Amino acid sequence: MDTEATRSLIQRYYGALGAGDKEGLLDTLADDVVWQPPASAHIETTSGKEAVARALGSAVIKSTFDITKPFDVQIRSMI
Repeated sequence: MDTEATRSLIQRYYGALGAGDKEGLLDTLADDVVWQPPASAHIETTSGKEAVARALGSAVIKSTFDITKPFDVQIRSMI
Protein backbone atom coordinates (compact mmCIF):
# COMPACT_ATOMS: atom_id res chain seq x y z
CA MET A 1 0.00 0.00 0.00
CA ASP A 2 1.46 3.36 -0.97
CA THR A 3 1.53 6.46 1.26
CA GLU A 4 -1.60 8.10 -0.16
CA ALA A 5 -3.61 4.87 0.10
CA THR A 6 -2.47 4.50 3.71
CA ARG A 7 -3.46 8.10 4.51
CA SER A 8 -6.85 7.59 2.90
CA LEU A 9 -7.44 4.41 4.88
CA ILE A 10 -6.55 6.11 8.17
CA GLN A 11 -8.83 9.05 7.37
CA ARG A 12 -11.70 6.69 6.48
CA TYR A 13 -11.11 4.72 9.70
CA TYR A 14 -11.24 7.80 11.96
CA GLY A 15 -14.14 9.27 9.99
CA ALA A 16 -16.16 6.07 10.48
CA LEU A 17 -15.17 5.85 14.15
CA GLY A 18 -16.18 9.46 14.79
CA ALA A 19 -19.49 9.05 12.97
CA GLY A 20 -20.36 5.80 14.71
CA ASP A 21 -20.42 4.10 11.29
CA LYS A 22 -19.80 0.44 12.17
CA GLU A 23 -20.00 -0.77 8.56
CA GLY A 24 -17.53 1.90 7.46
CA LEU A 25 -15.23 0.97 10.33
CA LEU A 26 -15.41 -2.74 9.45
CA ASP A 27 -14.58 -1.87 5.84
CA THR A 28 -11.25 -0.37 6.92
CA LEU A 29 -10.13 -3.40 8.95
CA ALA A 30 -8.45 -6.56 7.65
CA ASP A 31 -10.18 -9.85 8.49
CA ASP A 32 -7.21 -10.91 10.64
CA VAL A 33 -6.75 -7.56 12.42
CA VAL A 34 -5.18 -7.63 15.89
CA TRP A 35 -5.38 -4.58 18.17
CA GLN A 36 -2.68 -4.58 20.83
CA PRO A 37 -2.98 -1.57 23.14
CA PRO A 38 0.02 -0.39 25.16
CA ALA A 39 0.54 -2.35 28.39
CA SER A 40 -0.09 0.82 30.42
CA ALA A 41 -3.68 0.90 29.11
CA HIS A 42 -4.61 -2.34 30.92
CA ILE A 43 -6.81 -3.37 27.98
CA GLU A 44 -6.63 -6.87 26.54
CA THR A 45 -5.40 -7.60 23.03
CA THR A 46 -8.37 -8.00 20.68
CA SER A 47 -8.45 -10.06 17.48
CA GLY A 48 -10.84 -10.17 14.52
CA LYS A 49 -12.80 -7.50 12.65
CA GLU A 50 -16.02 -7.66 14.66
CA ALA A 51 -14.29 -7.80 18.05
CA VAL A 52 -11.94 -4.91 17.27
CA ALA A 53 -14.78 -2.78 15.87
CA ARG A 54 -16.89 -3.53 18.96
CA ALA A 55 -14.02 -2.70 21.33
CA LEU A 56 -13.04 0.54 19.58
CA GLY A 57 -16.59 1.52 18.73
CA SER A 58 -18.03 1.28 22.21
CA ALA A 59 -16.59 -0.98 24.90
CA VAL A 60 -13.15 0.62 25.20
CA ILE A 61 -14.46 4.15 24.69
CA LYS A 62 -17.06 3.72 27.44
CA SER A 63 -14.58 2.19 29.89
CA THR A 64 -11.76 4.64 29.16
CA PHE A 65 -13.41 8.02 28.63
CA ASP A 66 -16.14 10.05 30.30
CA ILE A 67 -18.72 9.87 27.51
CA THR A 68 -21.03 12.32 29.25
CA LYS A 69 -18.73 15.00 27.82
CA PRO A 70 -18.06 15.64 24.12
CA PHE A 71 -15.44 13.33 22.64
CA ASP A 72 -13.63 14.01 19.39
CA VAL A 73 -10.52 12.73 17.66
CA GLN A 74 -8.73 15.07 15.31
CA ILE A 75 -5.81 14.18 13.08
CA ARG A 76 -3.62 17.25 12.86
CA SER A 77 -0.85 15.72 10.82
CA MET A 78 0.30 12.37 9.46
CA ILE A 79 3.87 11.34 8.82
